[in-house]
Amino acid sequence: RLDRLKQHLKSRDLNNVSVILGDYDNPKLPKDTLDVVIIMDTYHEMTDYEVILEHVYKSLKPGGKLIILEKLKDRVKNSTRREQTNAHTLGPKYVKEEMMNANFKVTKQLDDLGNWQNDSSKVMWLLVAEKKE
Repeated sequence: RLDRLKQHLKSRDLNNVSVILGDYDNPKLPKDTLDVVIIMDTYHEMTDYEVILEHVYKSLKPGGKLIILEKLKDRVKNSTRREQTNAHTLGPKYVKEEMMNANFKVTKQLDDLGNWQNDSSKVMWLLVAEKKE
């Protein structure tokens, strides 16, 4: 997928995007240089999320933003974090708390961005947080 992304960027002559292959617990992002980091439908898979959030925080410029987009499955909506991640989903209440614990300031929360893959039992949500200066 990364090779396809590189080809896509080249074909569209996009030069302001860097493709980086990170490690399981380290996204290998450059320090203090990024305006925005987007984590989409992946955060629920991260068992070392505290470490990853620390790396992301360090990669952002002051005032930089972290955007997390996930889905929450109805059948585990009121379940524990572990039950949700075992179902490959996660609710915003856990992520928001984790972002704040990682020194981010949550600036926006959207709880219903529509259905994931047209499945009404999987609602997409989004959090936007900012690196504190």
